[in-house]
Amino acid sequence: MVAPDLAHAAQKYSNKELERLIRHGTRPDGTSVILVMPSSMFYHLSDDDLGAIIAFLRRQSPGDEQLPDTKIGPLARLLLMYYKNVAGTILAAELIDHDMPRIDPAAHDLHAQGRYLALTVCTECHWTDLRGAPDGSTPTLAVVAAYSIDNFRTLMRTGEPIGDRQLELMSSVAVRRFAHFTDQEIDALHVYLQTLATIPADPRTK
Repeated sequence: MVAPDLAHAAQKYSNKELERLIRHGTRPDGTSVILVMPSSMFYHLSDDDLGAIIAFLRRQSPGDEQLPDTKIGPLARLLLMYYKNVAGTILAAELIDHDMPRIDPAAHDLHAQGRYLALTVCTECHWTDLRGAPDGSTPTLAVVAAYSIDNFRTLMRTGEPIGDRQLELMSSVAVRRFAHFTDQEIDALHVYLQTLATIPADPRTK
C-alpha cells in the first residue's frame, strides 16, 4: 500500500475536491478512500485550518521519485480485515456523519479548544468518540483524569506515561506530532480530557 505524494495530489485537485477528499473521505468520482486515510479525524477541521493545510500542500514540490502503484498484498489484506472487523467497514466515508455540524475551535476557551484538538488529532488511534478502539488496542482518553498537568505535558512531549510503563505507539506519535504543540494547546487538551469521563459519548461520532 503506497501513500500518494501529497504535493502531486494537490496539483491534480481543486480546493473543493481537496476539501471533500480530506474532510469527507470522498474522491472526485464519488468513491470513498479507505480507512488508512483518517478523514473522520479531519472532518471537524475549521475552514481556516483546512485552508492552511491546503495552502501548505500547494507550496510543496512533488518528489522526483516515481512511486509504485498500490498492490493489495497479504499484509494489506490483513490490515483491511482488521479495519473491517473493528469498524464494520473499510471505507472512510462510511464512518462520517456528513451532515453533523463541525465544532468551533474557540481558541479563547480552553475546554472548547481542547475538544477541537482532541477530535482533530486523537481520534485516529482512540476512535471517533475518544473512548478507545473497540478491540481494546488503545485506551479511552478518560484516563487523562489521572494525570497532573506536569505528567500530561511529559506524556505529550515524550510519550512517557505515569507508572513507569512503555507506550511504543504513543512514544512515536508524541515525538512526531504532539511535541510540536504549543503549551496552550497541550493545556487545553488536558482541560478537556480531564472532563471526558463525565461527558456522554455522542452517538454520531461512534
